[in-house]
Formats: sequence, C-alpha cells, structure tokens
Amino acid sequence: MSPTRPQAFFGLTGSLSASNIPSALAVAEREGRLQQGDVVATHAGGSGICWSSAVLRWGR
Repeated sequence: MSPTRPQAFFGLTGSLSASNIPSALAVAEREGRLQQGDVVATHAGGSGICWSSAVLRWGR
C-alpha cells in the first residue's frame, strides 16, 4: 500500500468495532492495494480507552 494513501474504510461501513482492521485489510487485498511483502501499520480506536495497533508484513 502506498504510504501516502492510507486505507479509508470507516466512511464505507461505519464502525465494525473489533473487525475494523481485518475488514479493511480484506478490502485492500481485494482491491489490489496489498502486495506480498508489504509492511502494514494498523491502528484502531474504540469507545472509551480501547485501542489496538500493530505493524506486520503482508504475505501468506
């Protein structure tokens, strides 16, 4: 994925709570925006003080 084009997913679906990150990754892969070996930084925040982030290398 281009570092200058973040995946904008919330506007399409609203909040999916815990499934925001995997859903956004699935859409990005389907659209061809993820390639083998890409480094992906994820971050999601929920209501209250819930949040999650990870950096991963995309591939099977």
